[in-house]
Amino acid sequence: MTACKPFTSKTTEEVMKACRNECFYCLKRLNQNNTIIDHTNNNKRERCSNDEKYAVASCKECSKKKGDMTAYEFQDKVLQVAPRCQEFTRDGYRCKKPVMERRRRNHSEFVCPKDKQTR
Repeated sequence: MTACKPFTSKTTEEVMKACRNECFYCLKRLNQNNTIIDHTNNNKRERCSNDEKYAVASCKECSKKKGDMTAYEFQDKVLQVAPRCQEFTRDGYRCKKPVMERRRRNHSEFVCPKDKQTR
């Protein structure tokens, strides 16, 4: 199994814009010297994709700490914060709200807050 190919410069620009030039994980302001485009899924697992919907802007420190974890695992286990929604807002930015966990059939499923329906 091989890792994904590097992101293109076009994808890098789009991901930086979607993340508002902030680290997806710690919200640190990013610049060209401290930025890595990171896979939200593990880039060494099967079905790795370089699609921008699976990419976030990350500071080098967070990317190094995250290693092979998914974005959810890293936020939950290392940063010990509620994992952030990975969806996009209507204006094309990454959602900044935490996901909500919903239990269904003995497993956890994360749900974007914008998808929650009130009854």
